Amino acid sequence: MNQAKIYDLKNRLSYYLNKVRRGQAVRIYDRNCPIADIVPLKSGEGVGADEAYLLNLESAGIVKTSRKKTDRDLFSMPPGDVKVGDKALQDLLDERDSE
Repeated sequence: MNQAKIYDLKNRLSYYLNKVRRGQAVRIYDRNCPIADIVPLKSGEGVGADEAYLLNLESAGIVKTSRKKTDRDLFSMPPGDVKVGDKALQDLLDERDSE
């Protein structure tokens, strides 16, 4: 189990929380007296691994999640008609063939 004094925990909170995210526990000490444990959540509690990963990416500024609800009709719509002669399709096929 990892150990941290209060002043160290305050200064390096992200470091210790990353340890907890990876499944390690951290025991907190106040003047060499243990006062608390920070332990990872059990599976099924809190947000799932995918949601936590997405939140980390968002907080790092790598992705931006939408705040709007997704229209469920979007998933039931058929794909658009693409004609064989369409320039976009031909460009995509040419690019794929060139690799």
